[in-house]
Amino acid sequence: VSGRELMIEQNRLLALADGATDEAAAAIAERARELFDAILAGAAVDEVRTRTRALAEAQSGRELEEEELRQLDAQVEEAASSRFRDLLAHDPRPDLERLRMPVLALCGDKDAQVSSRQNLPAIEAALQKGGNTRVQVRELRGLNHLLQPCVTGSVQEYAVIDTTFAEAALEAIRTFVSEHGASD
Repeated sequence: VSGRELMIEQNRLLALADGATDEAAAAIAERARELFDAILAGAAVDEVRTRTRALAEAQSGRELEEEELRQLDAQVEEAASSRFRDLLAHDPRPDLERLRMPVLALCGDKDAQVSSRQNLPAIEAALQKGGNTRVQVRELRGLNHLLQPCVTGSVQEYAVIDTTFAEAALEAIRTFVSEHGASD
């Protein structure tokens, strides 16, 4: 999906993984949508700053302190950049449609950064639309964005999980490579 779509859902899922209610997570996603739409429309830095602050306050559930506001200003410069606007606008589907090699797409069902439910069907549809028949799309149960076993999928869990990469993900890769050949 587009960077915009992905990041709106990412904000919602990260909020849920960090314990937000469905209602609060939906409000955060709406603030993210407003911010990203403003950036895509070429909003001035002041508007991006205002919308970024609203999103950060929605995420934290409180008004930001002075030090947090200073840190946020550095993020605003990045958010207002053409590089970030290009990321939001990019839609990978046409690129996927052109792939002709075997493709294995793996995603953990607890991935809060790239939603398996949002992205795996879109990846598969784009590959099939392009005529690629050597495609395997798999959602791996209980795994996060780094394909580690996890509890919530929160980014904060990454550093405290002992497993670097789940055996189920390694097995999926081994099986796919053995079925499609390393030189295919």
